[in-house]
Amino acid sequence: MIAHRFGYGLAHGWDALTRTEVVAHGDCDNPLCREPDHWRPSTHAENRLEWAWRRNRLAGPLRDLRGARGRALAIRDAVRDGRPLDDVLAAGTRDGDRDQLPLWC
Repeated sequence: MIAHRFGYGLAHGWDALTRTEVVAHGDCDNPLCREPDHWRPSTHAENRLEWAWRRNRLAGPLRDLRGARGRALAIRDAVRDGRPLDDVLAAGTRDGDRDQLPLWC
């Protein structure tokens, strides 16, 4: 069982878990995230639609050059080492995303 799915069961009860098709990760898109506030019930179809929308967000986690897992590991390591997160986040930003202003939030 995936850790965040197991955690969802602990946080919300096993009955809620068995009724949940997918435990969605919300907006953080961090596969290493274990924050219960970031988890919510979803379906495969909803999760795919939300992912498709979020992957095109300027400088968003899903556009990171290192991939979602690589980004998560870089953030984890930076926090452990006491390095500034801004530098770590900027390292994975695509050249075309830098200094771009979004049309909407």
